Amino acid sequence: MSSSEAGSRAPLSHARPTLFLLHSSTDREWVDGFLRPGLGLPDDDIVTGESFRPGVAMVDEVARAVRETEFTLLVLSDAFLTDHWATFGGTLAAHADVTGPGRVVPLMLHPCELPLNISYRVLLDCTDPDRWGIEIERLRHLLNVPEPPAERVACPYPGMVAFGSADARFFYGRDRETDDLVHRLRHQRFLLIVGPSGSGKSSLVTAGLLPRLTADGGWFIRTVRPGERPYEALQLALDGNSGRMLLVIDPLEEVFVQASPGERERFLRALAVLRDSGACAIVLLMRANSYAELMNSPLWPVAPGERVEIVPLREAELRQAIARPARDVGVHLEPVLIERLMHDAVGEPGVLPLLQAAMVLLWERRSRRLLTAQAYAALGTDDRSGLTTAMAIRADAALAELSPARQDIVRRILLRLVHLSDDHGDSRRRQPVSALRTGSDNDADFEATLRHLADRRLVIVSGDEHESRTADLAHEQLIRGWPTLRDWVAQNRADELTRRRISHDAGDWAGGARELYRGRRLSAAVDWSRRYPYELGTRESRFLRAGRRWRAVRRISLAALTLAFLAGTVWLAVPQVQQWRWRNEASRLGPTVLLPAGVAQIGPGPSPTTLPALRFDVHEVTNRQFRLCVRARHCLESIWPIDPTMPAGDADDQPVAFVTAYQAAGYCAWVGRRLPTEDEWERGARGTTGRTYPWGDTPPDSAHVAAAFGEDDPPDAVPVGDHRYAAGDTPEGITHLAGNVQEWVSTLVRPDAKLDPVRSGRWQRIGPWNGRDRVAVLAVKGGGRLDEPVPMSLVNGNSPTLSDADTGFRCVSSDR
Repeated sequence: MSSSEAGSRAPLSHARPTLFLLHSSTDREWVDGFLRPGLGLPDDDIVTGESFRPGVAMVDEVARAVRETEFTLLVLSDAFLTDHWATFGGTLAAHADVTGPGRVVPLMLHPCELPLNISYRVLLDCTDPDRWGIEIERLRHLLNVPEPPAERVACPYPGMVAFGSADARFFYGRDRETDDLVHRLRHQRFLLIVGPSGSGKSSLVTAGLLPRLTADGGWFIRTVRPGERPYEALQLALDGNSGRMLLVIDPLEEVFVQASPGERERFLRALAVLRDSGACAIVLLMRANSYAELMNSPLWPVAPGERVEIVPLREAELRQAIARPARDVGVHLEPVLIERLMHDAVGEPGVLPLLQAAMVLLWERRSRRLLTAQAYAALGTDDRSGLTTAMAIRADAALAELSPARQDIVRRILLRLVHLSDDHGDSRRRQPVSALRTGSDNDADFEATLRHLADRRLVIVSGDEHESRTADLAHEQLIRGWPTLRDWVAQNRADELTRRRISHDAGDWAGGARELYRGRRLSAAVDWSRRYPYELGTRESRFLRAGRRWRAVRRISLAALTLAFLAGTVWLAVPQVQQWRWRNEASRLGPTVLLPAGVAQIGPGPSPTTLPALRFDVHEVTNRQFRLCVRARHCLESIWPIDPTMPAGDADDQPVAFVTAYQAAGYCAWVGRRLPTEDEWERGARGTTGRTYPWGDTPPDSAHVAAAFGEDDPPDAVPVGDHRYAAGDTPEGITHLAGNVQEWVSTLVRPDAKLDPVRSGRWQRIGPWNGRDRVAVLAVKGGGRLDEPVPMSLVNGNSPTLSDADTGFRCVSSDR
């Protein structure tokens, strides 16, 4: 009889049990998951086929069960009516109820045509799930048993996060793959695990492979999440290891979509070295759509025997993953629910996290110890499967629990945790918690919101210390399957990309590797910041304020230039004798040295270049010299910004700054000289032998140059005659070429198409500049006080209208 598959295993006792349960095997899940927990009877108070004695005739055992129990409960359905032993037991119980003390209770679980010996009896109608509770209460009243207390059963499904080592006992469906990985790692030191997003790669390793290796013993396991700084993460993982080490990189695709090119190259080459050395075993986990990037990396080729491709779970394994975790904690799934889940899972991309999310949500809606198809059907909306809808409902419910102000924080947090990419598709983007804040956040509100997202399994927060915490989306399927987040991304993509670009450029600027925004780019960034005043952090706000400040200075300079043009003849009113006196005084204050004509080694190569004899200024033009030109009304005054944070730099004996290339060229022409070309400037700094620095090839230190050496606050500009840096002079006596201020030269340049000019110092030369024509970019040579000292072959490029605190000039003349 099929009822032998159900219920308790307790043998019949001399005490009279309360209930004999007769049902088909098809209805077993409902009986064990809802009926029995709803009755609350002890196991030894219920008789089922499993209580029958082995070897005894089935007829005798059925008869004995009917005779020795107070009630016989018939769970009726079409399956019951086609079960031979179930119908026999029902017939026997009905006959005994007429001729003896037995009592039969029919319970209709599914509509069916009842036999005459049962149809005349009063039914318990459980055909409508909404009436289950009422009908079982009636049955308890008949049996005279109280309502059992509600049970708390921990959910064995992890939801949107991957299975971890603590969930290993509930991890099903990947036994074959786990055995394969364990076997491979016993014989080889490198494995690449590849599969589509949501295929369960991480769960396979953390809940399948690693627990097996840990049980074997002797393994030292480190897991690395690459993020934006993979090389740094790798170094931390390798620090202090001992014994047989397994290095797990998950997910590898972050290296290709989040790390900078230089950081990516360092990380991949380090992994290649580790692989070749055999110092540790390496397991890489990667999405299949990143194969092209891997094939162009130092890790390629990867032999076929080193690749494990994870495919979607087959039908039998998917059924295990659905039903076995629940069964392990005594909870059952209706067969029709399993079939519905299987149907919706087929063909769904990244089905496993969606399935886990649905199971978590169904767990909250279970009926006693039963997960039902009705509860699952209630999840599906808007033509989406219950799987996707379950995840979306859970996320929307978590959002709805928050106030509007905290929902705004959620929107910002989740948007910043999405890596936006048109080429690879949007993906997760782990970020420091500090990068998710803005200056306007209330700390308590922010922390409560972040904790809420973590508690609802939408975000994973890692790290113990406040400064080192990181946050990440629980799974990428949130991006694809949650309409709210998908809409946020679509509506805010352009603005979020603008914010990230400003943030990135502000970071480069703070590190000294990027110029301020100018022109249309500055205007667009400022307009954006006005529309979203609370989206930028302190660093980004300082970056834009500095850009606006320089723009204001340039506008003042342009206005002054225009005014001078309109009043161009006024300088003629200055007596010629006075003009001559001031010009001679400026020349006297700018001593020169003679550099003989000949061949000099010039450029990054360097290469031989023939140059004429030059009179080269010993030091930069000073404020005192430049003010004489202003007094003569030949030059426009340099304008320092009104900024209390800007150190004073306008002392008479300090180099003039905040001068454009046009102002510099104008001064040199006034004293009968000119701006040097790039080659001439290098001749003054490197001599004829092409030395690295003015003093030779010895690396610089604070005795050579007035420049930044890893200091938080750069030094002030120093007087041009300051002898503290005499070690940095050339043998000919030219000073401050490698520090103090960088200097304008009269060579037109443009960015090298093959190299980043800011980082490489490589610009393509276009030709000479006459000091008057409007041009785009001029070369700037030498190190300034705000920078680390640089080799003399390097060149920077700036707009000739730029004026800043770190740029000055010196003059030369041809010696004939």
